[in-house]
Amino acid sequence: MNIWILNHYAVPQRYYYLARSYHFAKRLLEMGHSVTVFAASSVHNSDINLITGSEKYREMEEDGIRYVLFRARQYQGSGKARVINHIECAWEMARQCPTFTDKYGRPDLIYASAGQSLTLVAGIKLAKKLGISCVSEVTDLWPESFVAYGLISEKNPLLKMLYAGERWIYSHSDAVIFSMEGGRDYIIEKGWDKAHGGPVDLSKVYHINNGVDLAAFDYNKEHYVLDDADLDDAEAFKLVYTGSLRMVNDLSAVIRAAELLKREEGLRLRVLIYGDGDRREELCAEAAKRGLDNVLFKGRVDKSFIPNILSRADACIMDGGAATGIEKYGMSQNKLFDYLASGKPIISPVDSAYDIIKESGSGICVQNSPEKVADAIRRLRKDPELCERLGLKARETSLEFDFTRLTDKLFKIFEQLQGNCND
Repeated sequence: MNIWILNHYAVPQRYYYLARSYHFAKRLLEMGHSVTVFAASSVHNSDINLITGSEKYREMEEDGIRYVLFRARQYQGSGKARVINHIECAWEMARQCPTFTDKYGRPDLIYASAGQSLTLVAGIKLAKKLGISCVSEVTDLWPESFVAYGLISEKNPLLKMLYAGERWIYSHSDAVIFSMEGGRDYIIEKGWDKAHGGPVDLSKVYHINNGVDLAAFDYNKEHYVLDDADLDDAEAFKLVYTGSLRMVNDLSAVIRAAELLKREEGLRLRVLIYGDGDRREELCAEAAKRGLDNVLFKGRVDKSFIPNILSRADACIMDGGAATGIEKYGMSQNKLFDYLASGKPIISPVDSAYDIIKESGSGICVQNSPEKVADAIRRLRKDPELCERLGLKARETSLEFDFTRLTDKLFKIFEQLQGNCND
């Protein structure tokens, strides 16, 4: 099968660590299929642009995957420049992709993946032009998440148009995949499914979670070893967080739990935070104000070192997140699957539906409060057998989310669409 993947952010993995499309592309190639990835030239959350001249696009190949990158302006943050960047790239995808059929062959299927709608619109338009199926993958409920986090008012007249566009995508896609398990619930609550008079056929709605490349994780654990004395402290209970430090990543309960536990004799705790973001300075200031020498901000590290860091932890901690209501559709943070693969117990101060940690017994789920987080840390510190049992369950659970298995699920959807086309 000749598969074209459209994903605004899917530059080669060495430039951007969130690599869902990369893992799918890699395994589809191993299965013997032809894959081309179309993306923007700008690298998200960086000042890197992979097109510096006047050319409209750039072709490149890495790890055997063929990429076509369309020129898109650089941006910082989530302002006007980012919106224009997305419009530019989606326009070029819809306009220029058909010209690559002579070079790469006519695709059998378009697989468009995005946390925002424009790439999905481009994928649907392109598929219609070529007379083929389009699979739309939704990795963020947009614009719902903007409303949930207060980035756009429910009274904003633009919102009605954005929801209409979202509904159009779901109804015009040949299949819709949500990375969060409650995607079907979301469509039903909006009244967009056919049972409620809407245009969306729920039989074409699927769920494929985020995941982990276990082979790469295990290789990196042994070959990318971080020199960090705090990770080598055998006397301390090491609680590790890896990931962004932004508004949506609430670590305040973790920091205050560390303050509560600092006063307790016989419990030497180290909260090691690996990551960066626009809240880092604020969190550092809070820890300093409370005199917490047991909370250490390590900064951003290359993702290759994450498996080794986690393997030397005693437990992992999820961020609390903000109680916005959007968590009722399920959570799918990339860090969770690294935590599971590490075989370490997970403390989760997140009240979420479809909770993988709770359902699998891979950790301790608590309320997002300092007292509850502190209680969970005490339990794990005092009970090595509990730590081992939860950790074993975490590693066992990670097998379900290995990208080899997830790609099999994805390809079954592709096959079903191709079968429908041939009937």
